[in-house]
Amino acid sequence: MKFKSCVLLIVLLASLLSVLLVQVPQGKATVTISGLLPSDNAITLDTTPDFKCTPISNVSSAVNVTLYVNNVASGTVTNAANNTQVTITCNHTLTVSDVKKSWFFNVTDANGTFKSDVRNIGIGAYFKVPAVLTNPNASREHWTYYLNASAANASSPAISIPDNNITLNGQYYTVSGASGMDTGVSISRSSAVNTNIIVANITLSNWTSYWGCGLVAQKVKNATFINIIAQSCTDRGLTLLDCDYNTLTNITANNNGRNGIFFDQSDFNTFTNFAANSNGYNGFYPFYSNSNTFTNVTVSNNNWYGFYLYHSSSNTIKNSNFKNNGLAGIIMSSAGNPANIFYNNLFNNTVNVAWEGTIYVNYWNTTKQSGTRINSLGDEIGGNFWTYPNGTGPSNTESDANCDGFLDGTLQIGVNNYDYLAYSRFKAWSLTFNLKDNAGSLLTASSTQVYYTYPNGTTAMTLNTTCGTGSFRVTNGTSYYKVKYQGQWVSENVTLSNLNYPTTTSVTKNCWVYSLTVYVTDSNHEAKSGATLTLTRSDGYNYTADGLSPVTAGYYNSTHARYVWSQLANQTSTYFVTASLGGQSYTGSTALTGNKAITLTLPSGTSSPSSPSYTPPQEQPVQPAIPQAPISPGPEFDYGTLVLAAVIIVALGAGVAGVAKTDKRTTSQKLREKWKKKTRSKVRRY
Repeated sequence: MKFKSCVLLIVLLASLLSVLLVQVPQGKATVTISGLLPSDNAITLDTTPDFKCTPISNVSSAVNVTLYVNNVASGTVTNAANNTQVTITCNHTLTVSDVKKSWFFNVTDANGTFKSDVRNIGIGAYFKVPAVLTNPNASREHWTYYLNASAANASSPAISIPDNNITLNGQYYTVSGASGMDTGVSISRSSAVNTNIIVANITLSNWTSYWGCGLVAQKVKNATFINIIAQSCTDRGLTLLDCDYNTLTNITANNNGRNGIFFDQSDFNTFTNFAANSNGYNGFYPFYSNSNTFTNVTVSNNNWYGFYLYHSSSNTIKNSNFKNNGLAGIIMSSAGNPANIFYNNLFNNTVNVAWEGTIYVNYWNTTKQSGTRINSLGDEIGGNFWTYPNGTGPSNTESDANCDGFLDGTLQIGVNNYDYLAYSRFKAWSLTFNLKDNAGSLLTASSTQVYYTYPNGTTAMTLNTTCGTGSFRVTNGTSYYKVKYQGQWVSENVTLSNLNYPTTTSVTKNCWVYSLTVYVTDSNHEAKSGATLTLTRSDGYNYTADGLSPVTAGYYNSTHARYVWSQLANQTSTYFVTASLGGQSYTGSTALTGNKAITLTLPSGTSSPSSPSYTPPQEQPVQPAIPQAPISPGPEFDYGTLVLAAVIIVALGAGVAGVAKTDKRTTSQKLREKWKKKTRSKVRRY
């Protein structure tokens, strides 16, 4: 009995020991599942995407892993090595939808089956937030995603773009953050890289954490941001950190708590059509950022500065508006080493430029050149328009005596900072004059002058042309002009009322300029070609200097020769024309208040190459070529003869052919034939 009891006790102890050796304390998992990919809320165009995890078992060296998508088993790997990444490609095609699908892994080891976290994935080009836009083939192709609905109370970041070669088209939807959320769109890289990312057509608003921002990009290169509104964020509308060579176009960053846009150590970016208004601190805050270009930027009503240019250099700011900013339009904080350049901008702030730190030389104008002015209308640009909200300011009040649209003096902006081509209030541009005779042809026979009276009363000869057209600079307002030609006024004093640009850019004037035709004959009505004609005028104008006198009359018809001065100034007193030929002369005179013709009659018998019977040679009409008739037999042609000749030729040919046949028999054959003929002959006789 004791022996049996001992055996039973030993068996019980062994069983208890085996349980203790294999059992895990209750509630302690033996498998952890990490490294889940893709990210939660990933969006992909791949309808059979890859899913990844790394299972770690503390009891098995190999495990079985099964993927579930929407609770459907979608692929299994058996005997996967422990603590090694497992990739399962979904074994069926996932439907395209902006409604995300759930997915997870089940991992089975010796101790049971364990489930990973559940994540979501979107399939197709259209998505809803939150979203992580992926591109597993980023090195080979560009994928485009479309936001399919606006979103309020979104988590942060609402949209993340971890891969390159992706376009986010927001389709003009709005994504607003939930209370205390940080970021609407996030693009971040660990090192600077060419991303080829495009973010377009989206509004990002109400990101309200302390650092709340509509869009944040870090170490992003060669990206494009277009048609974006980033507004009502606690900190900034947009933030660029170490971002170079990017393009930002049609961006609005208004009503943000601190800055419209802040960029730190971001160089060679291009900002075009950018508005940053009514922000708590500054519109733009470039911080140690260089060689950026800003075109058509508007910064207005910011509480501090339109631009806070902090230790930033070699930037170009042009064609932009700085208006009604609280402390100054721009603050130059140790900015400009090397120089920044500002031109064709409107500065309209109580303080237009403020300075702090080291004052470096910056450039406040470019070279004078054709272009459209930012404020005062005109066709030449150079510096900037400087005014104050009360309507005063250097461009409003300082001198522009020649009304060319630029101040006469140099405008000092700060220590060693000058605008050498500051704009004046005058709207100056080039006005083209087309000066014509009464018939509408440009005046080219002599030089023509335009005397112009500017709105300020200054009168000057502003144009002297020999080709009938030319330009000079004018300014807005009511002006006057008169035209002088061949020493005579050939127009009234013309009023140009309320001249403005670009309403009036050219003027055409038909002037009092007419033709004078002089015919030369003699008393016998013989044409007197070759007569020399000398033109003078009672006021002594020198037509010889214009090459209009003397001239030679030429044949007009059999009884007259003539010369036509096509463009002579109107003359209410007297023109004199003297015809001279063969020692004889005759002088006629006329006034010229319209197109005129006169005849000068030389004495009879004046030596001339002409004669009464002279007839100018007439051009002979070209005689048409006589067509050649086709060759055909005439009536004398004998068809019978032709036929007979043909017959003879054929017969002769046949005879010759017969003679030409070769007898190929041998001599013995010929003798044998001859003997046979004789024998047959004898037989017939007997």
